[in-house]
Amino acid sequence: MADERSKRGLNPGVVVAGVLAVLLLVFIFQNTDEVRVTAYFWEFRGPLWLVLIVTVAVGLVILELFNALLRRRRR
Repeated sequence: MADERSKRGLNPGVVVAGVLAVLLLVFIFQNTDEVRVTAYFWEFRGPLWLVLIVTVAVGLVILELFNALLRRRRR
């Protein structure tokens, strides 16, 4: 069975992960300028790539919490 896998070549998931990793590195290297973000009484300074990734991560967490709340109400 292991020999059969090695004959097929690269796993498409590995290829997609590699392409995404390269795109992420390009994104990081193109967005290295430092920015200041002010929200109410918080102020944060950091590279643009980090601010964008943290913003997306926080948005995904909020979305997941909202979806979990909706699933719980449907039960």
